[in-house]
Amino acid sequence: MKVVLTGATGFIGRPALDLLLKRGHQVLVVSRQEPPAGVPGKVQWYKSDLSFPETFGTALVHFQPDAALHLAWEGIPDFSLEKCLGNLQTGVVFGRAALEAGCKHMVVAGSCWEYGRVLGLVSESEAPSSPGVFGAAKNAQHSILRALFEEGGATLSWSRIFFVFGPGQRRASLVPAVCRSILAGEPPALRTPSAVNDFLYVDDAAAALVLLLETRADGVFNVGSGVGTRADAVASLLLGMAGKPEGLKASSDFSTGFYGDISGLKALGWAPQVTLEEGLRRTFDSIRGGGLQC
Repeated sequence: MKVVLTGATGFIGRPALDLLLKRGHQVLVVSRQEPPAGVPGKVQWYKSDLSFPETFGTALVHFQPDAALHLAWEGIPDFSLEKCLGNLQTGVVFGRAALEAGCKHMVVAGSCWEYGRVLGLVSESEAPSSPGVFGAAKNAQHSILRALFEEGGATLSWSRIFFVFGPGQRRASLVPAVCRSILAGEPPALRTPSAVNDFLYVDDAAAALVLLLETRADGVFNVGSGVGTRADAVASLLLGMAGKPEGLKASSDFSTGFYGDISGLKALGWAPQVTLEEGLRRTFDSIRGGGLQC
């Protein structure tokens, strides 16, 4: 399959690109950045700003993609109105350009924050509840792209991604921040220790997105582990890996937070392959060894 990919240098984009190549797909990357060291020569890399379709539209037409995987969202963790509006427009512009180039299926990285203020297990049919600016922008992008692709006779997989973690994650995120505190000999500082999140290892997230691409599944899909875990429980596991199991006592209270119903992905034959404990161990070892962080 000929796949056009955005966000290839990002946290999820890097393993997604590796997996696409491993599975034999031809890949055209559209990115504002130069290709990083180690990118195989068989990857077609087109440096361009997604905000300006006139700079990459011709490359898409020449490539004639069968499908697109749109992961780019510029500026994270800046979730201001200005950034969200810019990314909303960029995603719509890219989607239209992909359609005009012959793309028949597109997978887009949405967010669990589209659900807003919800609690417990959340299904894809859950109505948004005060999602905030970022979640609202993602919801709006989904609605517009859905209309465009239906009019164009193409299909769309909208992936609502939960709390992905792993090597290469942003330094300020929960798991790498806790790892750095432990390695510095400091107690983990948890802003919301009782918050329940759905933690998924980054390689599993990439595999889910590639599956949605290959199966051309149409609809909304939660991309998560399907299990809720408190932030202090994650910190406790990491402390145990560092030989400090007494450093934090995790509570069993699950009165706040949410996690995803992943029955949609399971119906396609997908399930997480990396346990929470193994994923945390890989991440901790990577950071301890000086691994890349965004």
